[in-house]
Amino acid sequence: ATAYPDWTFSDNAAQYTVRNFYVFVRPATNPADVGRLLAATDVDLAAGAVLNLNASTQAIHSVTGSGTVSNGVLAADTVLSPAGDGTVGTLALANVQFAAGVRYHADLGDRLNVTGPLDVSGMTVRINNPEGLVRSQTYTLIQTTAGVTGAATLETELPSGWKLVKRDNALLLISEGGTCLILK
Repeated sequence: ATAYPDWTFSDNAAQYTVRNFYVFVRPATNPADVGRLLAATDVDLAAGAVLNLNASTQAIHSVTGSGTVSNGVLAADTVLSPAGDGTVGTLALANVQFAAGVRYHADLGDRLNVTGPLDVSGMTVRINNPEGLVRSQTYTLIQTTAGVTGAATLETELPSGWKLVKRDNALLLISEGGTCLILK
């Protein structure tokens, strides 16, 4: 054993008496590292867990799970994927903004629940399972309490008629089209 163990936990949090876990990260000593301490890190947030961005811009490789990201800006190239690719889930955002270049990898049924407004300018959306699209269904990708602004780019090649639409505080994936009947 070393004097400085890596503090890796192998047990489930439910096995501990106290279930609050706080991580204090020392400030970056190199100015180039400010906001990049998690740049190569995949963060999986458990339900009820909060990742506080400390009112700053943070580069994070990816954020998955069903917890909450709060209080800051997610830097370009951060990947958001509620519950992870291949699993449907909901990830919460509170007082969070996106830098251009944030990527949202969504399975059909995934959702970002956002407290406050959200500007999606420069965000790219990838639908992980487009073969499951149902034309009669509307998919809510992002739901906010105060509106969606800006234009996100759809990265996935989808069947004809599918598009991203901002409506009623939400970013939706919908299919437009249908049959036109002319009655005389």
